[in-house]
Order: sequence, then C-alpha cells, then structure tokens
Amino acid sequence: MLRSLLTRCRIALEVIVDDQAHTLTRLTRGEVIGCVSTECRPPAGFQAQALGTMEYRCYATRDFISQHFPQGLTVAAVLRAPAVVFNRKDTLHDALLQSMFGFAVERYSRHYVPASGTLLQALRFGVGYGLAPVIQVEALGSESGLVEVASAHPLAVDLYWHRWEHESVLSQEVTKAVIEHSAAALRSRSALD
Repeated sequence: MLRSLLTRCRIALEVIVDDQAHTLTRLTRGEVIGCVSTECRPPAGFQAQALGTMEYRCYATRDFISQHFPQGLTVAAVLRAPAVVFNRKDTLHDALLQSMFGFAVERYSRHYVPASGTLLQALRFGVGYGLAPVIQVEALGSESGLVEVASAHPLAVDLYWHRWEHESVLSQEVTKAVIEHSAAALRSRSALD
C-alpha cells in the first residue's frame, strides 16, 4: 500500500502506530489526517468507512507450549507463562482470556512489544504466547514455527477508516489507498462466521 501511494503521489508521510482502540483521539486533536479504529461511529466533523475484519488467533511455538502449557491453557498456566502483548492499551489478550475462562484474568506476566512485526517475531523466538493477525502468520506459512494455542477462541476485530469530512486532494489519495489495500487484505465479517 505505501509503495503504491508514495510512488503515485508527491507527499511525505508519517505513519503513527497506536492501538486501534485509541487512535480516534489523535484524529480529533488534529494530529493525523486519518486513522484505523475499532469505533464504527465517527466524531462530529469526520466520516468513517468499514474496512473489514482483522482475525486474531493465539499462537506460540511447540516448545513454548510443551514447557508452559502441558495440560493446555489453564488459569494456573496463564498466571505463570509470559504473554506477548502489543502495548499497555491493548486489551485483546484480556478479551481472549475472558472468553476462555468466563472471568477476567489480570495478574499474568506480559512482554510489551509495540510493533506487529516484532511482536510476531517474539512469538516465533518462543519468548511468550500471544495474539497475532492470522494474515501475518499465514503469510509465513509453515516457516512461522507457530501453532495455535486456543483454536476454539479466535478474535475478530472490525476495523474502520476515520477521516475528516472535508479532505484535501492528498488526503483523499491516502483514503483511497487505505480502502483499496484493506479490501484486498482484510476479511468480511460474513466470511469469518
């Protein structure tokens, strides 16, 4: 997406990474021209467009699983095994544990790795278990070295592109690139059900 956009348009771009549940604040403060968010409703003065659904699954290496989860993913094992989480704002791992056990699990050990590629690499190195986008893991194929830890508990996150109601021509190009790339990369909610 970036290569196509940057070779087609004469712009300088700054990509700011944040948890998708916390990006709207940057947009409403005027820090960015658009953002990907989990919020479907735009704030006043902005527009939102559905991009698709990002599917996350919980992964680890076989060695990590045999060392930390010999009896499966139990509450006791979760409290001892290190998780790999995007950042302190990221609540996906908490949602996974809540869906598995039916209650909030709070005092588990976690590594914070605020870059999706590096987070995936940490999982592949066997330093913990955690959620990663299925499309990233599938792109690696068997070379990922990862297996699912909780296959019965995938998480589907609907994503939306938020932008100013009145966009500049260059902002429209960014919006167009985001929407085109998302249509190719993300799944529709109906495909996951």
